[in-house]
Amino acid sequence: MSRRHVLAAGLSLAATGSSSAGPLPGTSRLVRSAGAQLATEAFGTPERGTILLVMGATASMLWWPRALCESLAASGYQVIRFDHRDTGGSTTGAPGAPDYDLDALQDDLLAILDAYGVGAAHLVGMSLGGYLGQLLALHSPDRVASLVLLASEPLGGTGAAAAAISPEFMAHFSTMQGLDWSDRPAVRDFLLGIARLSAGPAGPSIRPLRSNASMRNSIARQARRVPSTTPCWRATRPT
Repeated sequence: MSRRHVLAAGLSLAATGSSSAGPLPGTSRLVRSAGAQLATEAFGTPERGTILLVMGATASMLWWPRALCESLAASGYQVIRFDHRDTGGSTTGAPGAPDYDLDALQDDLLAILDAYGVGAAHLVGMSLGGYLGQLLALHSPDRVASLVLLASEPLGGTGAAAAAISPEFMAHFSTMQGLDWSDRPAVRDFLLGIARLSAGPAGPSIRPLRSNASMRNSIARQARRVPSTTPCWRATRPT
């Protein structure tokens, strides 16, 4: 079975919430990277290699479904998910005063691989994570065994224009500038809005999302992991 088929099988199992091998416990650890501590969680053993899951902006590692991690681990991979800086259980800086840039976020990936003793990993990047994965593949190709991009644009692409982020999503995303991150119900609704708008036309509508207990619980867990003050990189737009 190819790596692509393994990932597809894992995504399918994650959608059903089942794994033939049963649940595999994750191991949490903090990884230090240039003055920051990054919350990470690893599943399985690297019999067939390591998969590093790199999530997008404003999203904690929990956006990678646990069932996906367990399913990939059951296929013989070590699977690592983590929180970016200013996200979830990782270091949070002063609001509006980021002391790092994209190069630092890219270096965080190397720090995680080094901490786990991984020479080269299969990188799966979502949105911002896809951008960082491409940067790492360009700057440190020996550390990237393969690259899977989800909801990502190619760096320096000159071909046909790809589908852009919808205006509705960007309008919702921009509301986080005035979001009170200490207001957990407001944070929950904001995250729920991202989930709804990210589902796509073939995905679930907002009504099933609101009535689905599993989705509500997932959003609630993510909201609890959000820092109570606006993280610095969320409060500052890139120039």
